[in-house]
Amino acid sequence: MAEVKKTVNMTKQSVGIVQSLTLINTWLQPGVECQVKPAAVSTASGLGTNQKPLKRFSSKSCRHTGLKPGVNERWIVLTLLLAWAASIVTCLAADTNSFANSEAAYTHTINQRADKIVATLGVADTNKTLRVRDIIAGQYRDLNKIHEARDVQIKTLKEKVGDDKTAANAAIQAVREETKPKLDKLHGEFLTKLSAELSAEQLDKVKDGLTYGVLPLTYGVYLKMYPELTEEQKTQIKAWLTEARELAMDGSNSDEKHAVFGKYKGKINNYLSKAGYNAKKAEQNLKKPAVKPSDSQPK
Repeated sequence: MAEVKKTVNMTKQSVGIVQSLTLINTWLQPGVECQVKPAAVSTASGLGTNQKPLKRFSSKSCRHTGLKPGVNERWIVLTLLLAWAASIVTCLAADTNSFANSEAAYTHTINQRADKIVATLGVADTNKTLRVRDIIAGQYRDLNKIHEARDVQIKTLKEKVGDDKTAANAAIQAVREETKPKLDKLHGEFLTKLSAELSAEQLDKVKDGLTYGVLPLTYGVYLKMYPELTEEQKTQIKAWLTEARELAMDGSNSDEKHAVFGKYKGKINNYLSKAGYNAKKAEQNLKKPAVKPSDSQPK
């Protein structure tokens, strides 16, 4: 009896599989009308009279597909290619928008910096104000281009020499020396443009603005530290700080600019030390309150 039940169950499963295949397979041939092969009806199928089989496709829906061999595959490939191309275009558009946004932000930043410098010049002519602003902003942009190219070279050389610090320092110095003529040329052109618009005093203010006012601040500190400086010594200190400012103007960032002044401060400190000045004692003068002009005058 168990064997009979097992045989009946296997028969039911087989018929179910055949019916499923009948429902799915439309027997399409390219360019040929479909012919649906009906499933064999059997009382052993196990389907009750109140159960409806799954709906079969109408033969009309699969007549004359018009497809030729390989058409499906070509359409799929074409669709994938179009989707890929669309994604590339989307990425390029996103990159373009990102670049445009970053460029607009950079332009806004350098214009703001230039505006702050121009505000100290006392220029009444609005058109001149804009011209000077554009000259200064253009200098920021041109310097950035040179420094970016320089930094890419330095990075490449560092990767090439690896952990060899001596070789890395030599390579970096070589790149800086190669870049300097470009900076010098740009520096001269920049000053020529400004000189056509500004007085010598205004030009100095632009230079101080580009270097965070380090020259007048540092010079004032030296005068306070060493009140007994001779005129010759004052002249020498100011000359070195002025030279530092010219070089610092071409720096790529605040660190580079302050580093230039740092070197010249060391030079000045050595100069004063040889002249017999005591730096530690001079530092005590910085802690003294500033004497007001009215306090120094007899009452």
